[in-house]
Amino acid sequence: MFIMFEVLAGFSEGIFRERDEDHTLQRLLLALVTKFSILGGKLLVGTVIGLVQMCALFVFGYFSGIP
Repeated sequence: MFIMFEVLAGFSEGIFRERDEDHTLQRLLLALVTKFSILGGKLLVGTVIGLVQMCALFVFGYFSGIP
């Protein structure tokens, strides 16, 4: 649940930062890709990063030896 919240919070923060500060959203919208592929790519990256972090947490917990 916490990972999902962090992914969505980071995703929305990135969209607003790209729109207001970096102005990369306008450049992305001019590219020959759809809006859905831009949003889907951003969500996919956030989800993969969250899954890798969760797997690392479980691996370290398994090998720490604490019962």
